[in-house]
Amino acid sequence: MKRTARRVFVLVVLVFFLTAAFSFAGGRQEKAEPEKEVSKKEEIEAGKAEQAMGAYELYESYLELAKQGKPFPGSPGKGKKLAFANIVASFPFCQSVEKNIIEVAKLAGFEESDLIILDNQVDATIGLQNADIILAKKPDGFLEFQIDAKVNAIVGRKFAQAGIPVIAIDVEVPGAPFMGVDNYGASYMTGEWIIGQVENRFGGIGNVDLFILGMNEQAGEAVMLRSIGTKDALIEKYGEGVASKIEMQHVGGTAENAQPVVAAIIAKYPDAKNIVISTVNDQTIRGAIQAVAAAGNLDRENILYVAQGCDASGIEMLKKGEIDGDLAYFPEHYGRYLIAAITAMMQEQAVPAYMFVENAMITPDNVDEWYP
Repeated sequence: MKRTARRVFVLVVLVFFLTAAFSFAGGRQEKAEPEKEVSKKEEIEAGKAEQAMGAYELYESYLELAKQGKPFPGSPGKGKKLAFANIVASFPFCQSVEKNIIEVAKLAGFEESDLIILDNQVDATIGLQNADIILAKKPDGFLEFQIDAKVNAIVGRKFAQAGIPVIAIDVEVPGAPFMGVDNYGASYMTGEWIIGQVENRFGGIGNVDLFILGMNEQAGEAVMLRSIGTKDALIEKYGEGVASKIEMQHVGGTAENAQPVVAAIIAKYPDAKNIVISTVNDQTIRGAIQAVAAAGNLDRENILYVAQGCDASGIEMLKKGEIDGDLAYFPEHYGRYLIAAITAMMQEQAVPAYMFVENAMITPDNVDEWYP
C-alpha cells in the first residue's frame, strides 16, 4: 500500500511539473479576449469601405444602367417573380419608391404581371400577414418596406428558411442587405445644417431656447440613428451643455402621432421662444406644425422646421414656406438600387450589405432647382 501510494504521489508531482513546463514554454492557453462589440455606425462604415473596393461588379453595372435608364443585358428578370411590400402606399414618399421600382424592374426584364405588390399600411400585423401571403406565392426575390423591426426579424427568418433573397428598405431585416438612407450620416448632415441656421438666423446658440428632435423608436436601431446624429452634431459644436436644451422624443411616423407629442413638449417649456424642430420624415414635421399652430403663442419666424425625406408633401411645404429645410432622400431613385441588387442576388452574386442613396438639403431657396 505504501509503495502504491508513493507511486501515485510521484506521478502527481510529475504531471504537475510537466504541466508547468508546458505552460512556461508557451503552451498555456491564454484567456480569450472578449469580442469587441461593433456598433451599427462602425458596421456601416466597414460596408462602405468594402463597396469602394469594387467587390460587387454585377450590382454596380446594373446600378449604372438603371441610373441611365437603360435595359439590363440579358433581361435577368425575365420569367421571374418579384415581390414588394410597401410600408404605406398612401404616403407620397412610398408612392415614389413604388413607382421607381416598377420602372426599373421593367428595365431588368420583369413583366409587370410578375410583380407582387402589397401595402403594409404602416401596421405590424398587416405587414406580417403580407409577408406570409408573399411567401406562399414563392417569388424569386422580396423587397421588404416595413416599419416594425420585430416583425422584420420574423420575416427575415422565414424567407431565409425558404431560400428567397430579401432586401430591407429603410428598416433593417436581420440577415438581409439594407437599402435606403445612411441614417446616421443623414442625421449628422441635418445637424450641421441646423448649426448654420442657429448661427446665421438666430445669432448663436445663446438665442435658441429649445431643440425638439423627433425619433421613431418602432423602426429599430438603424432608424434611431436618423435622430442621434443631429444631437451628436449639436453637442460636438456647442459642448455637452447644449443637451439641456434638447428634447428627444418618440414621435412615430405620422402627423397624428407626432402632433400630441410635440404639443406636450411645447407646453413643458412655456417660456421657450426660439425653437428648432427636427423630425425624421415629412409626415411628422406636419404634425409638429399643427402642434405649434394649436399652441397659439409662438411666431412662425421664431421656429425652424427641419424634416427628412423630401417627398411630394415635403416639396409642397418647402414651396409654401411652411418648413425651412428638408434633407432629400430621393425616393424616386430607390428602385435603381433595389432592382440592381435583387437581380444580382437572383444570380447568386454578392451585393453590398448597405446601399445608400445620396442626400442633399433642400430649402425654399433651392427647391425649384431640384424640383421645378
